[in-house]
Amino acid sequence: MEATYEDLAGHLVSKLKSLPSDSRYLVAVSGIPGSGKTTLANEVGTRVNVRWKREGTDAAAAGQDVAIVMPMDGFHLTRAQLDAFENREEAHHRRGAHWTFDPDGTCSSLGCPLLNSQPTRSSAVNLLLRRPLTSETVTITGPSFDHAVKDPVEHDIKIEPHHKLIIVEGIYLHLSHPDPWPGLADLFDGRWFITVDLAVARERVARRHVRTGLTSTYELGLHRFDTNDGLNAQFILDNRMPATREIVSVQEQGI
Repeated sequence: MEATYEDLAGHLVSKLKSLPSDSRYLVAVSGIPGSGKTTLANEVGTRVNVRWKREGTDAAAAGQDVAIVMPMDGFHLTRAQLDAFENREEAHHRRGAHWTFDPDGTCSSLGCPLLNSQPTRSSAVNLLLRRPLTSETVTITGPSFDHAVKDPVEHDIKIEPHHKLIIVEGIYLHLSHPDPWPGLADLFDGRWFITVDLAVARERVARRHVRTGLTSTYELGLHRFDTNDGLNAQFILDNRMPATREIVSVQEQGI
């Protein structure tokens, strides 16, 4: 995937060079569980920052990164919120399904219309990332996800005024329904979708479940994929908007 990362980084650097000085460029990286979204987003973001600094920009002179990655994991509902569901056992088992995320919170951080929220909340954050960059531009915060405690950490990610490239990665960023997900997808300049063989994704996710302690054995990891992640994968494939760029996930040797 190294060549792919370099190609994508070069593409984004070119986009940044053509941007007005007061604008940002937003990319949504999506794909089914196990497609490699997180790795790709981080690898590309790192390469963009290295190339941008090397090519002598104002941000480089200050030693500042031009790109930042915001994972969608921080917008999981908390375990306490899942406990409040009528069927809490199902809610915890299906954690990762679109209905166990907070789409309004995602929209609030990124600035898309909050279709299911009060107008006052929407107007306060509407199109934050699309506002022209000025000396008055403020830091925008978003949540991260602490895998040790298995819950989001509020205001842990900081999008500073010098961040002109925002790479958001998550499995539901391209959904065509239900609301308000389509409003989120429409926010981005680029929608990148990573395609992967389902069997490869299944194996990757099962091994990840063991590695992170979600399951104790590989076999239980496969079972969890079949009863949760695989269902989410099919929902994504059945309900995604067209991507502006499709990327093939290649299984690296030894991975």
